[in-house]
Amino acid sequence: MKIISFLVTLLVCIITQNSFSQETVKDSAYVADYEQLKALYIKMLDTDSYQESSKLMKSFFQKMNKKDKTVLIHPDDYINWVKDNIEQTDFKSFTEAEFEWDIIKLLQKKSIEENQGYYDFLKIAISKHGAPISSDVLMSVRRENPEKFGLPVEFKRQLKKD
Repeated sequence: MKIISFLVTLLVCIITQNSFSQETVKDSAYVADYEQLKALYIKMLDTDSYQESSKLMKSFFQKMNKKDKTVLIHPDDYINWVKDNIEQTDFKSFTEAEFEWDIIKLLQKKSIEENQGYYDFLKIAISKHGAPISSDVLMSVRRENPEKFGLPVEFKRQLKKD
């Protein structure tokens, strides 16, 4: 009976140790992928094509003057909303809005091509660790580099205090 009790105890210890070892390996793999994804994301934020498309997108949204709370999910929903609500916008015409939207799409395509490494690694990281790794990176970079998102540097100091 003592031998069976000893073997059960030994088995529980081995299983527990193995479980903790796997979590440590998973955590170190997550951290490594997180750091690589973070570096690629910061690199992407610094590209001219990304910065220009973000600037034009912000301007486009401001000109939309969208006051209603309907959620636009698909990228084409934005230009379609403008078409249906042109009188509420600051665009001189739908042609002007279409022209700006086409430039944004071209710059976004160029940004994706220039930063293909980020997008490829993002797919790998999400498949290994789940979608939260993407939001973890985004929130961390936003917290550490608010100026890259048009936020004042003081925002960084405020977050460190909290």
